[in-house]
Parts: sequence; structure tokens; C-alpha cells
Amino acid sequence: MYSLAINTCIEPYNIAILKNENIVAEVNWYYSYSQKNDHYYAIDYLFKTYNLDFKKIMFASIISGPGSFTGLRIGFSIIKTLGYLYNLPISSINTFEVISKSIDLKDYCIVVNAGLKEVFLYKNKKISLDKIENLDRYDEILIFPEFNLYKKTERDKKIYLKIDAGDIGIIGLNKFKEGKFEDYKKISPLYLREPESIYKIYKEEEWWTKKI
Repeated sequence: MYSLAINTCIEPYNIAILKNENIVAEVNWYYSYSQKNDHYYAIDYLFKTYNLDFKKIMFASIISGPGSFTGLRIGFSIIKTLGYLYNLPISSINTFEVISKSIDLKDYCIVVNAGLKEVFLYKNKKISLDKIENLDRYDEILIFPEFNLYKKTERDKKIYLKIDAGDIGIIGLNKFKEGKFEDYKKISPLYLREPESIYKIYKEEEWWTKKI
């Protein structure tokens, strides 16, 4: 059974084709404003290079966020288009679920960039919001799926863990087998907060913001 797994949530973005639980083809890239159609080229490259027929794809999985607002819009434009053209069942999987699949630790906290110099923290299946400057106060091992944020944090107890399209595909496969898939018309990104573009910072010395 072939499936498609998509991550345009946190860079490096990646798209993979899986046969059951094994990746048979994958491409990774970084988003560029000068090349906004990279994601379509990536899909075209995958199928042409590996001589694969899209009609063999039984379902698609996508990481739904939280993550890059631009990246999520890109990913969901892909998945909705493919769902419409090929009537594909879709599995959307949140960022924390995907990352947790690769972690074999007891005391950890997943850190995802929330914008506005803040982060989402995922611990014990609960999500909270804090400032980046406060990360050193946490005793847990911090797991960063974004390398730039990982580099900015000065502490020893931290791990960089790149998002794996294979994990997305395997979680999606299990959901597909259980009949837990979604209609492409109804799926939407998990933002958790509104984009920075609708906020305005009124005082440079403060981190509080006000909605316009």
C-alpha cells in the first residue's frame, strides 16, 4: 500500500512516498520566497525520478501544526488539491504527536516556535505558551524540531530532532487502518494562535501585544 506524507510545517520541509511503513522516495528542501512553488516541484520530482504512478497512492498524511503559518498554508493547499483531484482520504497529525513518536525519554518538553519571541511547550500531553527567554528555567530535556531555535537556546539539556516524514506516514497508516481519516474539504491547519501579521507591538520594552 502506497501513501504520501507531507511536512511543510517546520523546516526542512519534506515529502515522502511510503510503501506500507517504509520510505521508498523522499525529498527535503527549505522554503524560498523567490521559489514559492518548490512544493509542487518536489512532488513532481518524486514521482518522475522514481517512476511512480500517483494512482497507486491510497491516502495522504500531513502534519497539521503548530508551526510555520506560511508552511502550513502551503501544505494544506497541496493536500486539498490532491484530495480533490484523486479523492484521497487524508490524515492530519499534529506536530507534537509526530515528534513524540521518535522520543524515548520520560522527562522531556517539546518546544515549537510560536512567533513574537514566544514558544509553545508540550509536556505531559498539555500545551502552554512562554517566552523564549524563559526556556532556561525548565528542568526537563527540551526537544527542538527547529534547528535555528535550538541554536539560540543556551543550555546543555536540549536535543535537536528533525521531523521525519516517515513518522508522519506511519502514524497516518495506522489511522487509515483504523478508519480514522478525514475529508479533504474539512481539514484545516492547527495554528493555536493567529499570525503575527494581525498583531502590533505597542511597547518595545514589553512582550505583550494587542490585536488590531
